[in-house]
Amino acid sequence: MAQVEIKLEDSKWRLFLDGLRDKSRLRRGLKTVARIVMYKEAIQHFKDESGPQEKWRPRSRATQAAYARMHSGRTTKASRLRDGTEKQAGSPYAISRGASRAQFNPTNKLLQMTGHMRKAFSPNYVREIDAGVVLFNAAEYSGFHDEGTDRLPQREFMWLSEGGIDLAGKMMLEFMKGER
Repeated sequence: MAQVEIKLEDSKWRLFLDGLRDKSRLRRGLKTVARIVMYKEAIQHFKDESGPQEKWRPRSRATQAAYARMHSGRTTKASRLRDGTEKQAGSPYAISRGASRAQFNPTNKLLQMTGHMRKAFSPNYVREIDAGVVLFNAAEYSGFHDEGTDRLPQREFMWLSEGGIDLAGKMMLEFMKGER
């Protein structure tokens, strides 16, 4: 009777494991994933105005009314603040010297009144940390919007969808196998 064997080749696994040990390849892969997948996802969340669970909470009526007043230019007893900004009477919002009243159109998308925070994203805004890489938004106040505060509703834009997670995983696997 002939003997039957089942052979399991480990050469592919060894290549894969060697790739895991190659930290420079791993870092390159992580940076590429951040620049492609994470960046595109964050921009899409701005377009969709949605977080991981649901659409972003709309602006309050008071905020909408304040923006409408600023947009129309209606102001009563506008006061000059020390930093050169103009504060609308009864409004916590200040219009900076270089800002246009048109930017405060209440029909603008959420988190995109002036466009500064949306434009503060770049595929190049990636930095290395001990555990991997981080894609960041350069607007100093972006974290307040993403995480929320006592007075500001949370409107998450720094998250990955299931599709984004799958794509990131596939890309990392390609990097580790040396196919990218």
